[in-house]
Amino acid sequence: MKKCVIIGVGGRHKMFRDALVEKYSTKFQLVALCDSNIGRLRFAEESLKTSNVSVRLYLEKDFSKLLRTENPDIVIVTSPDYTHHKYIIAAARKGCQIISEKPVTNNLENLKRIVDELGKKNLKATITHNYRYSPHRSQVKKLLMNGTIGTIKAITFDWHLDRIHGADYFRRWHRYKKNSGGLAVHKATHHFDLINWWLSDVPVSAYATGSNHYYNPSNADNLKIENRGKRCTSCSSSNCTFRLDLSSIENLRKLYSENEEFDGYYRDQCVFDQDIEIEDMIRAEVRYSRGAVLNYGLVA
Repeated sequence: MKKCVIIGVGGRHKMFRDALVEKYSTKFQLVALCDSNIGRLRFAEESLKTSNVSVRLYLEKDFSKLLRTENPDIVIVTSPDYTHHKYIIAAARKGCQIISEKPVTNNLENLKRIVDELGKKNLKATITHNYRYSPHRSQVKKLLMNGTIGTIKAITFDWHLDRIHGADYFRRWHRYKKNSGGLAVHKATHHFDLINWWLSDVPVSAYATGSNHYYNPSNADNLKIENRGKRCTSCSSSNCTFRLDLSSIENLRKLYSENEEFDGYYRDQCVFDQDIEIEDMIRAEVRYSRGAVLNYGLVA
């Protein structure tokens, strides 16, 4: 049985955790959880009791101790993007199998460090680009590989996020470029991976532009959203339709609201805040080695 640890116990870790302790419990053992927030760790630990699973808890600062003590076979990284590299590199040095949420990291410098470290150990990291595995997208891959429509010369790919999914990136840590790289990295990585896989090809050049058209103070003024606060919990606006009531969503309340005291992280920051750095509209032209050209668009 392979020993597994999960790094980062925010909302995304649950799908990995539940799979390990339920469907795949005869092959894998979850032995430890690690996070920067002790409150979230305790909530995750409590949640595991329903499956009669006991794990050891480690704070982020004790990750090296976790590797020494637990000697895991598999390290699963579900922490924020800007932290991926340090866990992947440390796990690679230990010789662990690595599974990480996408993107592998949020900038080129960290990517080079990861690739170098994996190369030293002749290891590979599995990055969870799960779009490939939806049935209709797998069917597209099969059709293309069978030559059903001939040689691909041009691709138009546009992705429009709804106001629930899209707006949420502007409330969370993703709103800062240093954390997520922007949606061109955090979200579009799904789409570029899908196109690369469909084509069985790699890009040789790319040109992109991006801007913030909607999630900014000027647009909030245009929408006549007044008396805005830094976060929904303390906002006194009476007409903002983007309000997120954390107290009414049990999982978000227990993960974030009840643990703000430990790290000062607010899950419900204003989507029109002047501090937002990322784009909500992106256009790109990408050229591939065998001549195909992709015209790409993302709107959040």
